[in-house]
Amino acid sequence: GKEDPNEGLSEGNRIHLGEDEHAHHHHHHHHHGHDADEIFDSIGIETINKYTEDEIRTALAGLGENIVRAKGIVPTEDGSWLFFDYVPGDIDIRKGSPAYTGLITIIGEKVDLNQIKELFKVR
Repeated sequence: GKEDPNEGLSEGNRIHLGEDEHAHHHHHHHHHGHDADEIFDSIGIETINKYTEDEIRTALAGLGENIVRAKGIVPTEDGSWLFFDYVPGDIDIRKGSPAYTGLITIIGEKVDLNQIKELFKVR
């Protein structure tokens, strides 16, 4: 079977792997010769990590062109929460309402989980 994406992660950090069959409706890069019915990987990360806006911006900027969408809500050091929404070339980060746990969703093709974990410092 597949390797466990949660192996070695600290308590409070969880990764959920899934498929997002709806993502292709928002995908307009037909010049790559993509099949209209392609399936995107969907990675959900629950995290107790605290982030600064700069850290989120840097992580999002480091995502490859294979990522079509990323969104999440994460806690900051000062007790507030950041809500972020990303599509290639457009990063939107703002203060959000408190959530119970940090949640990050990454949607893309052939997503490199290790790269995502590294960018968002999920360990």
